[in-house]
Amino acid sequence: MIARNLLKLNSKNFKLGSFYKYNFSSQIDTVEGHRPPVLEASVHGQYAGVLFSIASKNNSLYDVQEDMKFFAEIAENEKFRSFASNQTLRADQQYEVLNSLGEYSAQTQEFLKTLCENKRLPYLGKIANKYVDFYKILNKEENIVITSHQELTSEQKDQVESALRESKGSNFTLTYQVDPSIQGGLTMTSGMEFLDCSLATRVQRLRSELSKLSI
Repeated sequence: MIARNLLKLNSKNFKLGSFYKYNFSSQIDTVEGHRPPVLEASVHGQYAGVLFSIASKNNSLYDVQEDMKFFAEIAENEKFRSFASNQTLRADQQYEVLNSLGEYSAQTQEFLKTLCENKRLPYLGKIANKYVDFYKILNKEENIVITSHQELTSEQKDQVESALRESKGSNFTLTYQVDPSIQGGLTMTSGMEFLDCSLATRVQRLRSELSKLSI
């Protein structure tokens, strides 16, 4: 039953609530020295670092990153967290469920088996996120969030993505989210950069200007 419920989560373009994530990045399969860009002392940081080194040695940094993005997403699901922390399941049972969710690189499969055997499966979400962070640093990848008052059409998304490719290059992760309070238009958040083209802000500015004219 657990496996059947989790199978519904296997998708490369994820929809969680009002969030949509898309990736536009170049592919890096290995690095000299096979070391992660940052050393982490935490449990999840150490496991992510080991996975990064193994993936680099096997020319599969990108493939493993795709796997980890998937697990980072499903680790946010309450059913998956309950499954991962279930101490009554044997390691082979946990691995069987994980393996039933999709096809992964050989390095990811071995890594999942190790996590199950070492009772570290509850850390999978944090490990996956840390690995993705490592890859983004390596790839100089930028996180961009586009907020609209309602879901954008495919044509509108194509226009946004085309404009971003021209101004940002190819290495960025794009997240769409919906916030009815902005009333119309878009906002874009990227690191320290914030672009507000929302209708709500325009109305606020108009009111501010009108208040200056009041007698």
